Amino acid sequence: MPNISMEISLPVKIEKKDKWLIASCPILDVFTQGKTKEEAKNNLNEALTVFLISCCERGVLEAALKQRGIECYSSPIEADTKATKQINREDYINIPLHLLSPDSKSLKHCLA
Repeated sequence: MPNISMEISLPVKIEKKDKWLIASCPILDVFTQGKTKEEAKNNLNEALTVFLISCCERGVLEAALKQRGIECYSSPIEADTKATKQINREDYINIPLHLLSPDSKSLKHCLA
């Protein structure tokens, strides 16, 4: 089975609330918390990964991202030419997705 890998860079917001740090990705409406900034960000990484994989498994990833104003590209070259420099800023989180594909139709199902 071929592996399909992609990385999605998403904005992160971390705020202190009482004893907790609340980490969120406002664009996808995903929230979590942690006792430290690192823990909150790691928890957000995990929550976003689960959210995105769930969307892919249900065949709604592209629709879910487009609904929130996130562009999906059909090739890495197209994505690289349209990428912005803000992706590496500290207020973004990179979510790697590693998916197994039994055939080439699986990616089309994920990004239908």
